[in-house]
Parts: sequence; C-alpha cells; structure tokens
Amino acid sequence: MTPILISTLSIEQLQISAILTYTDFNKPLGSVMSKDSQAQSAKPLYAKIADELTDMIASGVLAEGDRLPSLRMLSKSHAVSVPTVVEAYRVLEDRGVVTPLNRSGYYVKRREDFFQPPKPVRPIGSPTKIMQKEATQLVMTAAQNPGLLPFGAAVPSPSLFPITRLKSIMSRLLRHKPELLGSYDFAPGSMELRRELARRSLRWGCTIDPEAIVVTNGCVEAISLALRAVTKPGDIVAVETPTYYGFLSLLEVLGLQALEIPCDPVNGLSVDEFTKALRKFDVTACLLCSTVSNPTGATIPVKKKRELAELACRHDFMIIEDATFADLHFNGETLSIKSFDTDGYVILCASATKTTAPGLRLGWVEGGKVSDQISYLKRVSSIGQPQINQLVLAEYMASGGYERHLRQLVRTIRKQLDQHCTAIADSFPSGLTAVPPSGGFLLWLELSSEIDGLELHNRALSFGIGLAPGEMFSANGLFSNYLRVNCGQVYTDEIRTAYARLGSLLTDMM
Repeated sequence: MTPILISTLSIEQLQISAILTYTDFNKPLGSVMSKDSQAQSAKPLYAKIADELTDMIASGVLAEGDRLPSLRMLSKSHAVSVPTVVEAYRVLEDRGVVTPLNRSGYYVKRREDFFQPPKPVRPIGSPTKIMQKEATQLVMTAAQNPGLLPFGAAVPSPSLFPITRLKSIMSRLLRHKPELLGSYDFAPGSMELRRELARRSLRWGCTIDPEAIVVTNGCVEAISLALRAVTKPGDIVAVETPTYYGFLSLLEVLGLQALEIPCDPVNGLSVDEFTKALRKFDVTACLLCSTVSNPTGATIPVKKKRELAELACRHDFMIIEDATFADLHFNGETLSIKSFDTDGYVILCASATKTTAPGLRLGWVEGGKVSDQISYLKRVSSIGQPQINQLVLAEYMASGGYERHLRQLVRTIRKQLDQHCTAIADSFPSGLTAVPPSGGFLLWLELSSEIDGLELHNRALSFGIGLAPGEMFSANGLFSNYLRVNCGQVYTDEIRTAYARLGSLLTDMM
C-alpha cells in the first residue's frame, strides 16, 4: 500500500476550517471572551484576527506547540492582505501567546514559557508612615459580598475544612458540658489547647512552655498584641515588601512606621538588605512570615532564619514571626526563626484559620520575653476566647485528626494550585511572570507593566470577580501591576470561565 502523505497545506486547511467553524461572523469578533461588543467592532481587522486566535488558544482549540496557519492561508481565509495577518501575528507575539521560529512560522507558546521568576524589588530608602490605601478599603468592602468569586481572599473553600468532624466534637461537648456556654474563659486560655499547641510547635523546631502561650482571636490579634507589647507610636517596624496588607493596617492604627525590606520571590526577606538597614535605622521590631509568606509564598532558607535570630539579639529588636501558613509548606520545611531564639527575642504567632476552621477564630502567640505583657493585654482588651471553641480544637488535635487532615489538605491545595496556574497560563496575555510558591494556596503574579491592578479589580467586580491588587501589599505604592490570587477555591468550570474573563479584561486594558 502506498503511504499517504499529509502535506503542510492540508494541515493548514484543517486549522483554517477550525477557525472558520469557531468564529461566528454574525457577531462582533472576539465576543466569546468579551461582552464589550461595541469596542470590539471598532477594532481594526488585524486586532480582530488576533483576538480570534487568542480566544482559540485560551479555549484549547489551538493547543500548546501547535503551528498557526501560514500568512498566505490566513489572509486568503479572511480576505485580508498578508501585511494585515503579519500585524495580527505581531500582536499575538506581543501578548506572549505565540512565538516565531525562523523559516518555520508561528507556534502557540508552551505553558512553561509563561512562568518566569519576577524581578526582585529594589530596597526602600526610609521608614514610611502608613496611610490607609484606597485599594485596601475598596477590596475589603467588596470582599464582604458573598456573591463574588473570592480570588482576592486568602482562605480555602469551606469544603476543604473538617467541618463535619469538628461539628461532631462540639455537639458531644455541649451535650455533656452545656455550662461551657455560660462561663468565661480568661486569657491566657484553655490549658488543654495550649498543651496541644506546644506539642505541635515541635514540628517547627521549638520547645515551648504551654504556660507561655496565649490563645487569641486569630493570628491578626496575636500580632496586634505583640506589636502593642514591644512598640510605641512613632517606632520603626521592618516588614517584607510585599507584605500582608493586614500588617500595614495594624501599623497604621498603632501609629508605627514601616521600613520595607526587599524580598526575593523564592527566598523571602533579604537578610543582607535588612542587615544594612539596621546600621542606618533604629528598628524596634521586624514583622514577617518566614515560612510560606503572604502574599509571595516564599520561604526564608534555614541558614538565614538563624541569622535573623542572631541579628535580633545583637541589635536588640524583637522579631514577630507569623507562622499562619507554615503547616502548608509543600515539602514539610517548617523550621521557624523561633527555633533559634535563645534569649526571648522572637515572638511566634500562628492560627488555625487557614488550615482547620476560620469560624473558630483561634490563633495563638508565644511572646518570648514579653509573654506576661501580651497575656495582660489580651485580658484587658477582650478577656479571652470562647472555651468551647478551644476545647473542640484541642480534642481534634489530640485525636490525631489534625495531622491526617493536614496531610490531605496539603495534597489537595497543591493540586488546586496547579489547576489554577494552568488556567491562568492559558487565559492571561503576555507580561505574566510568577514563581510557584513554596506552599499554601496564594499566587503572586506580576502582570504587564501597563496594567493597573486596582483598575482591573474595579472592572472585574462587574463580572462578579474579587481580586487583591498588588498596591495593597506595600506602604509605598509599589506593585501596582501585581495581583495576589487565591487558588484555594476548588477548581470548577466557573473558575475557568472567570480566568478567561480576566484574560479578556487584561487584553482590553493592554
């Protein structure tokens, strides 16, 4: 039998057929990904062709590595000139969705080409007085809308928490001890829970006395109490940049100045830059996430964690270490700065809100040499935490359920992160750079330089999508073209469609 040879021309004809089938010429071109039909219809021909092909790539009609139709074939199928097609392919190249190969044509970029390490941020010159940013106010207000898809939040889907098990424990406790609802539990908190927290801290390399632990209303209160214990208005607090926007809000409320220390997107806070800053500024405290940072997902190497503990002792400042995401490290690297603290200069804060149950509102703090002061501040500010909530978490931890749940949770969010990243790479235009986080479910994205994250947030709200624009995470207005994306939501068609919509919005903004 004579072999059948499929020529390049026949393959291109199949691609052209797919394009013609995919496109409804009775609608504005590009309407598959955008509702702004009036703006679309006003676009030049080359832009319409580029939008068609972008949509086909995002939807998978044209897959990674596929060769696009030749200039001649596409010009013939669309009844346009070859220069028009050349311009359309130039637009696709600028968007970062295709790449040219010499004498071979244009090909759809492979997914790994989308993700490259972001550029490190340069050092900040001086401390900054915090002023509440418009972006933070707008985003926090929008986050209260239950109808929004919460890409801007920092919490997993409720279905990932052991709610049924916790409900069972709580019901049984209330049947046997209904008086728990009729009594106070004063700070520092339930000894049953504090013993379990001290036992778990061994995983972080710490040997902690349960008596030194104070149970708090989540980690934010723990950090607030720590700051109140060691600072006074006007003091300088070193923070990572980018840093969690809630830290900046706390500094503002307490009248503190932020000294932003640059971060490596993989290795977290730059200890070398921080050391230089200590020679120039009188730093009272350093507030940071050393393991799985929010928002970048970076983790400081163990050697550098040791150096930070030594710096605190040498320069006489306190380190406030937020370990909220530490248990979500993908490779189990959870050693804390606190593990190297020999003189009480490190205050360790954490919570169960990202791993077990946000609704229990349980966090904790081990205050180092200011533990007694933190316990006093907790009592006079909010008395204590509900005892029933503490006993539920204590029993869940003691039973081994927490460890089993944690192992499953890490596997699940790692899979979800990959699904979200794939959808982002498929849907977003050029200029995207990101580093896979060391753990957790947050993704820090650098977009094209002409994109304003706050404007994108405002546009996305009309489509029911909530975002966290990058400028929220800096006291100095940095990261305007960045986004923090919550990949903790279980991946669904709704989420895939939302990423496609965001990709269309980004393309329009460019």
